[in-house]
Amino acid sequence: MFALLLTATIIQSCTQTNPPDRKAGNDTVQGKWIKGTEKEKIEIIEKQFRGFDKAMMETGYRYQELYWAGQD
Repeated sequence: MFALLLTATIIQSCTQTNPPDRKAGNDTVQGKWIKGTEKEKIEIIEKQFRGFDKAMMETGYRYQELYWAGQD
């Protein structure tokens, strides 16, 4: 049942279309949210993602332990 639900969710998310552009001339919003020089942009992104690396490492460790527990 879970696999069926997961498959249906993935298929639905893959078939969604992008919303139409807001302005004429196909000007997209992507990349417009961050302003400044390249160095300033990188610093802003680093601030926003800081701390997420630890959470990902801990989550990966937990899933790895669950995998090995399932194998045992």
